Amino acid sequence: TDKTVRVWNADGTGQPLVLRGHDDNVWSAAWSPDGESIVSASTDKTVRVWNADGTGQTLLLRGHDSTVYTAAFSPDGRRVVSASADSTVRVWNAGGSGQRIILRGHDDDVYTAAFSTDGRRLLSSSADRTVRVWNADGKGAPLLLRGSPATVTGAAWSPDGRRIATTSEDSVGRVWDARTGVELFALRGHEDKIMDVVWSPDGRYIASASRDKTVRIWHADGNGE
Repeated sequence: TDKTVRVWNADGTGQPLVLRGHDDNVWSAAWSPDGESIVSASTDKTVRVWNADGTGQTLLLRGHDSTVYTAAFSPDGRRVVSASADSTVRVWNAGGSGQRIILRGHDDDVYTAAFSTDGRRLLSSSADRTVRVWNADGKGAPLLLRGSPATVTGAAWSPDGRRIATTSEDSVGRVWDARTGVELFALRGHEDKIMDVVWSPDGRYIASASRDKTVRIWHADGNGE
């Protein structure tokens, strides 16, 4: 809420590099694949791309009509995807030549958006209780993952791109087939809203974080914690 992005030494030494430029709360920040850039999303309706060493001009991406909750790079670092309270997902050129694609279809705030590991697809999760899987070029209709009775707060690709894990305000996590949209199994055990989810790099485990003050580690084959 201090409107900054900070870059810290991972060993905890020294002072952080402070990146200033947003005019309101910063919701998320993510590294580029090569570690040379950072992208951030803000309540000020903008996405910013920074040089990770703090030098040079900040790239300002404008177009959203409301809070931008999430922004992330594509695997090749050439594109940025963003998700917003204006119900859209947008794809931008990371080099600064403007907006490439606007994906419309959600009926409420979009909280997360991410490229698949091959960069050919996008996922987005929304307060409209759905997850959508889009072609990253914007062509064709999205695959709709429907089944959550509450806001879908987060979503993440498995490392191989074959499955998607989602989190929801109904305290249940779900794992889906990314090609068919079929729910494979549910992750039950949290006692409050689940706010985020991430896969282990080898795809064998899923970690979920909840407002019940716990993080749970699940077997990604559906065999419990």
